[in-house]
Amino acid sequence: MASNSIPLPLPRTRQRDKAATRHAPTVRTVIIVCVALLILFGWLYLILALEIAATGRQIQVMTAELERLERAQELKQFQISNLMSSKNMEQRALDQGYVPQEPIYLPVRSPASQP
Repeated sequence: MASNSIPLPLPRTRQRDKAATRHAPTVRTVIIVCVALLILFGWLYLILALEIAATGRQIQVMTAELERLERAQELKQFQISNLMSSKNMEQRALDQGYVPQEPIYLPVRSPASQP
């Protein structure tokens, strides 16, 4: 009796479903994915180009504003220098009642002898 062995069942492997197996994508699917990617990249390129154009316009506006401010500053500096000129200051002093003063001369004796 020892020679009789008990038959053991072999482990069963899973049978794959036909739906679970991977198939190569169809040509139609590949074309749709490629077209979708092209549209996406085109859209991104368009957005980037619009941002670059907007930034360029902002730079132009700010440059024009800077030039306007520099011209205004130069005009103010010219007006200040014109108002501070000696001719103008003399006239303003006379208008306020100041009169020119005669110079005062101090007599200088000969230099002291050196020892």
